Amino acid sequence: LRYLRLLRSNGNFRRLWLAQLISEMGDWFYSLAIYDLLLARTHRGAAVGWAIIIETLPWFFMTPFAGYVADRFRRRSLMIAADVFRGFIVLGMLLSLIAADVWIIYLLLGMEVIFSSLFEPARSAILPNIVSGDEFLPANTLSSSTWAFALAMGAALGGTVTALLGRNFAFVADSLSFFLSAFLIFRI
Repeated sequence: LRYLRLLRSNGNFRRLWLAQLISEMGDWFYSLAIYDLLLARTHRGAAVGWAIIIETLPWFFMTPFAGYVADRFRRRSLMIAADVFRGFIVLGMLLSLIAADVWIIYLLLGMEVIFSSLFEPARSAILPNIVSGDEFLPANTLSSSTWAFALAMGAALGGTVTALLGRNFAFVADSLSFFLSAFLIFRI
């Protein structure tokens, strides 16, 4: 009940949480579409393995830097910029038409992960600015548990959309999710 009361009573947190949910689901939404694209272009499972490495390695290197950036720049602007860039980066996946273009997929995937790693610390750091002291614990708990839900639902929805409507539709839908997240953050 505390979570529902918080979402009902604090409009800024509600918009931030919805933006987080949409953005994090977007992070996972297009993963299966990318894996499918890589398999179609290369016919090699190793190509998917490299994509998984590219999805995780930048987080490792960017985490210390991203926290520094979140402390030095306006967090709201940083999150909006990260979402807008990710929206355009995901649209860039439509440019890969032949197997020789696989490097473009890897480059864009790495760039998307870098901007994701900037979004998350900024989102965490802005939380104390938009909730009161007694709201902080439920807000932090809800925000922290959202990642696991977004992973499961984003990947499931992305896989379903990719299977039923195709990769290109999944890339466009994912791109729109990042733009929607940026719009919600803009309204904070």
